[in-house]
Amino acid sequence: MNKRIVFITSSLSQPRVIKRIKSIKDAGFNVKVYGFNRNVYNCNTLPKEIDVINLGSFEDGKGYFKKFRQFKSKIKSIIKIEGHENVIYYSFAMAPSFFLMLNSVEYIYEISDLFYGYPKFDFIRPYLKILDRRIVKRSRFSVMTSAGFNNYLFGNSPQNNIVIQPNKLNNYFKIQDRPSQTTPDINHLRFGFVGAIRYRNTILRFAKIIGEYFPQHEFHFYGDSKIAESFQEETKAFSNIYFHGAFRNPDDLSTIYNTIDIVVACYETGSLNEQIAEPNKLFEAVYFLKPIIVSKNSFLEKRVSELNCGFAINGYSKDEIIELINLLSGERIKDIIQREKQIKKEYLIDNPLPIIERLLK
Repeated sequence: MNKRIVFITSSLSQPRVIKRIKSIKDAGFNVKVYGFNRNVYNCNTLPKEIDVINLGSFEDGKGYFKKFRQFKSKIKSIIKIEGHENVIYYSFAMAPSFFLMLNSVEYIYEISDLFYGYPKFDFIRPYLKILDRRIVKRSRFSVMTSAGFNNYLFGNSPQNNIVIQPNKLNNYFKIQDRPSQTTPDINHLRFGFVGAIRYRNTILRFAKIIGEYFPQHEFHFYGDSKIAESFQEETKAFSNIYFHGAFRNPDDLSTIYNTIDIVVACYETGSLNEQIAEPNKLFEAVYFLKPIIVSKNSFLEKRVSELNCGFAINGYSKDEIIELINLLSGERIKDIIQREKQIKKEYLIDNPLPIIERLLK
């Protein structure tokens, strides 16, 4: 294949990024990666045979406009090295995509979140949305991990250069067997949050309610973040709340989901991102036959309703959390597990073919 694919990412250890790069390399493309460290997911790494250029470190979640300026200089340097001929640039964020567009190179833009979807960007969001739409339109094609992003940016004006590619399970699970169907002990349920630890007002609230009001149950945190220690500090009085730290994705997922009964993914919906995203937890929960708890008024609630695989609550409400836990029964959980088992394995695992076919055109 003549054209090289040069990836540009703000997180070299993000599992979704690693999955995408590997799938394109495995399809036979010559790939090279430029990226930053984010000091999260550090146990996940790209294969050694992939050429990786480390651009330095980003502090997670801060200094968006500083990062924007950093990308401006980095993109210029990268293009000087890699050139314009026989190369396609693949960007995992808006900032590098913007500068790739300005430099008139051929690029692909993958959207997994909207950095301007948070409340502090409310004033300038309309302008950034216009810019984002322009970046998508000028791309060779754009990959979106949720149809919610497409609906937000283009509504009823679909673009022919968009690929909807939800963040499904790694191809690693193609050769793995799905777990057998089991009904958990209703008198000793193990609730779990899997991922970068966050959402103080919903996930932490849920865990503390388990700790205070339901000592017969457990809550498990799998993952890490810069605020994980503060979560541990706030829950240290409860002996039924556990923190297991960072994990490797996909290697550790089977072990993790074998130790929990219900996935808690009631993210805070105060920001646009959480309202329109389609997180990988949905596909993980269904694959491992676990009911999932999500937030009302979100695209994720719509997907859970379509798949009939869990519950939606107001995660900010202590009363709703307590009511849901009290209403859980072995029969309700068993019914969800049976419906999840009927969803084909192939639907839950990432299929890179739509992206590969676009690259080959």
